[in-house]
Amino acid sequence: MEKKDEGPDRGYGLVLPQLPEEQLRIFEAVSQADVFGAMGSWNDEPPYMAQQKGLGDEYDRISQELLKNNRLALLYAVNEW
Repeated sequence: MEKKDEGPDRGYGLVLPQLPEEQLRIFEAVSQADVFGAMGSWNDEPPYMAQQKGLGDEYDRISQELLKNNRLALLYAVNEW
């Protein structure tokens, strides 16, 4: 079991700086909101269904916005402090 003062990075011989609470919350939210990988993800069946319903352009626009905003939030979380 991990001790509270040790993170998972220590198992690899790394000592990484801890994120401040606000940035950690943003980082965790971004991690949960990343729907662009793995089976059953945003990129699997939804694009096909969007095309079938004539919503391909809207799907593409929303996908680009979501990816951009996730990446910007991630950059803020790790670089702001």
